[in-house]
Amino acid sequence: ENIRAARDQEADDDGDDGLGRVEVLAAVWRSQSRKVGVAFLEGTVLRFCEVADAPPEFAMLQALKFALNPALIVAPANADTTFVDRLRAPTTTPAEPAEPDDAPGLDLVGEEAKDAFLVKQTRSRDFTCETALQRLALLSSLGGLPDSMTERELLLFIEHSLPRDLEQARRAVGGLISHLQRSNDSGPLAITALERHRVEQLMYVSPETLLSLNIFEDQQHPSVHGGRVKDGFSLWSVMNKTKSKPGERVLRGWFA
Repeated sequence: ENIRAARDQEADDDGDDGLGRVEVLAAVWRSQSRKVGVAFLEGTVLRFCEVADAPPEFAMLQALKFALNPALIVAPANADTTFVDRLRAPTTTPAEPAEPDDAPGLDLVGEEAKDAFLVKQTRSRDFTCETALQRLALLSSLGGLPDSMTERELLLFIEHSLPRDLEQARRAVGGLISHLQRSNDSGPLAITALERHRVEQLMYVSPETLLSLNIFEDQQHPSVHGGRVKDGFSLWSVMNKTKSKPGERVLRGWFA
């Protein structure tokens, strides 16, 4: 059973629960600004956003991945290895530790690998502000603009739609359009609008907060020799009525 497929099915059943699955998500991060920029295509609308984020957690990035559920993530070839690792990392949390007698981490590694995100690193020069402006300027479908618009007027329109201060978002837009144009075999890329993706609905809950709210509660085995840790009395243990390990992992990811 595939956890990702189960999560997709849940989203389909819920109807208008978020944006659903995004085919390609472009993501960049720069350590100097400590900001993550992402861009993705929803229909013919190119959405972008830039949020403050930092390693090693990359909490906002994980929240965006969970909300958008991309089939593929593209990143620059020179991206930081810690950032790339977090791009690949699944957004669900392990259900419980392995038994002491088991081979360490075998089950968990298998499930994590199955639920990991697919990441493709492409040319770094595609992820620049200049590339974004050039490729956007060449899109004849952008915004339904009149053919009589001069090159300067078009650049001013793009500057207004994609502000200069959103440098990481611009870089992500450049990388996304470059990837889509290289991989699109069905003709010219159609983008009719540029819109900022709002992240106000995303919330990151720290582990300390989860403990304070008694969302999860680990209970140590009473034996002096130790033993496996199990879930104690918590909101999670009260609400968990799942019958399978994949379902339990998905539900635990939602609670986390």
